[in-house]
Amino acid sequence: MIGKLSQIDQLSSLLSQSQIRHEVISSNLAHVNDPGYKTKGVKFADVLAEAGEQIDQVGEIFEVDGLKNSQNGNNVDMDRELSSMSKNALAFQTYSQLMASKIGAYRTAISGRS
Repeated sequence: MIGKLSQIDQLSSLLSQSQIRHEVISSNLAHVNDPGYKTKGVKFADVLAEAGEQIDQVGEIFEVDGLKNSQNGNNVDMDRELSSMSKNALAFQTYSQLMASKIGAYRTAISGRS
């Protein structure tokens, strides 16, 4: 597939992105009580909009703007982070199931079973 990623490659990239997003969210939760800590995020969505092009697995980690600071200057919102973690876990599970289904289809095709 010249210029296009296979579905397996795309799913693999999505799984990697979910893992990176999980690490960023986990880091935010770990720093929930650290004075001056600013919530981090990771950007992948605009890369996914360009279907068929190489997906950047590293992503861009940035400080999230527009969040309310606590008295110690920390802006981590635990409810927001836990919600993001749940959403990300659901996405990871979906990508995993799609990958397993795709690999199963390849196995069936290779073995010649119907």
